[in-house]
Amino acid sequence: MKRPPFKEVDLQDALAFDWRSYRLSIKADGVTAIREWNGCRVWGDAMADGRLMVWDIERAFGQDVSRLATSERERATAELFSNLSPKLNWHRCPVVSGAEGIEAAIANGEEGTVGIPWDAPFNAIRYKVKRSITVDCRIEAKLLNAVLLSQDGEPAGKCPLRGWKYEAASVGDIIEVKAYQRNVSGAFREPRFIRFRADKMIPLQDNLPGDSLSFSVSL
Repeated sequence: MKRPPFKEVDLQDALAFDWRSYRLSIKADGVTAIREWNGCRVWGDAMADGRLMVWDIERAFGQDVSRLATSERERATAELFSNLSPKLNWHRCPVVSGAEGIEAAIANGEEGTVGIPWDAPFNAIRYKVKRSITVDCRIEAKLLNAVLLSQDGEPAGKCPLRGWKYEAASVGDIIEVKAYQRNVSGAFREPRFIRFRADKMIPLQDNLPGDSLSFSVSL
């Protein structure tokens, strides 16, 4: 079975939405993984420390439960964990309630939440709410359908840029970018172009020698 579809929801919209008919779980910052044990197949996030943060179950003790409602799969997951081998480093993603739960999770430093209706099957759309930041970055180089960025004098990764936005962009321009925090490498996570900051741009001819950063560009 394919990974279920996810749709991003803006935090402001999420805080104004009524989530009472949804299961809301804390989003783990890992890589999607499928694991099997004792006739069960679960989906979760594989974490760098070896944990598997389970967020749903597709098969329970030899039975296909993918078409059952989320509430039924939740019970199947609970049964699995009550019989789970202690040798497995599996953990259930914590569940929160309502918009206040989303707000509290993000305030506590969690990456975000994922919501799915209690009556939905496994392959239904899941609604992802993540904390994001908005920053102003300088374009250091133009790549193929992307630009290389810096922020506060430090390399900040790449940002996709296409169409008229790409054509209008020049090295030295300042753009506003929305992203999901910053990786250890310094690159912003899933950056998205918001707008050009003409009010913060300095003409290239006015830059002093030595002001530019040195970047290694890989096409």
